[in-house]
Amino acid sequence: PSQNILFNKINEAISSVKTSGLPSTIRFPEIDEEFLLFSTSDGNYCFGKKENIIHFTRIEHDLGERVKELECLYNISSEYDSIHELEAFFEKCPKIIEQGFQYPKETIAIITLNNKVYGRTNWSQQDVTDTISAEILVNKKKKGEIKVNLTKGLDILEEERKLIIEIAHKFRKILEKHEEAENLEKQKKILTAKNEALFKMTEECGQKREELKTFIHAIADKIVVVDRDFNILMSNKVEIGEGGKCHVKLFNSDQICVECPAIKTFESSSDSVAEKKFNERYFTLSAHPIFADNGSSQHVDRVLEICRDITDRKRMETHMFQSYKLASLGKLV
Repeated sequence: PSQNILFNKINEAISSVKTSGLPSTIRFPEIDEEFLLFSTSDGNYCFGKKENIIHFTRIEHDLGERVKELECLYNISSEYDSIHELEAFFEKCPKIIEQGFQYPKETIAIITLNNKVYGRTNWSQQDVTDTISAEILVNKKKKGEIKVNLTKGLDILEEERKLIIEIAHKFRKILEKHEEAENLEKQKKILTAKNEALFKMTEECGQKREELKTFIHAIADKIVVVDRDFNILMSNKVEIGEGGKCHVKLFNSDQICVECPAIKTFESSSDSVAEKKFNERYFTLSAHPIFADNGSSQHVDRVLEICRDITDRKRMETHMFQSYKLASLGKLV
């Protein structure tokens, strides 16, 4: 077509766009394709083949929708990071989800979690024309669901269905992370309580041990624990201490005591008693079995020996016996 016809058609289209604000379709003689003219946001005009412009507009629109979906997922993550409080977080999520859809005003997002509902309540089921839902699973157990309703005859896009499924996965990760943190906190409290109880028990055991130690040290008799080689493992007297043979520490002898009660106790697994004279003094030696740590009542691996000085008692017995003999002679006389 001539330049005059071309300019006239374009000028007419510009006037139409200025008046209505809507795009104007232009047809030229001898040309099959349709052309489109529309105004841009900066006040200029865009002109081109209608088919191409519609194609690029759809691409631009679809890209804009994908950006909204990505922003929706980002805003959900960002909201949780800034709040960390589930109740307040899920209160804000329905609005964020609605903004991720193509028509936010006609979108109603409802979240049900642990029998609590989050989202708008001022809507009627009669207005709903399409619905999508996705389960919220936590450790493979259903805890709730996300439901999105569209109104005014609108249908849910396939990309929007994928978005809801992705949001449900994100909720699952958030809830599992939160549940894990709660469980860790519970375990921490339990361990702290157990540690405190153990610490208290250890203190009490330490006090009891010191009391028992003082009590044993106060006993006048010499008490030792020996193994099968007659090595002293424990004693109640500082001068005896630990280590060394019992016959050396008690009686300064390199030889095992005659009729040693410890030997009999190791053999019989029962108590044994014997008397011994050393340096003009008399002693009773009593041995008592200590069984193996595995609880076996057959195997004695240690013996507790008590060495008691009975010299005074022996002298008293001798004195009483002599007095008795003198009394008997007196009667005979």
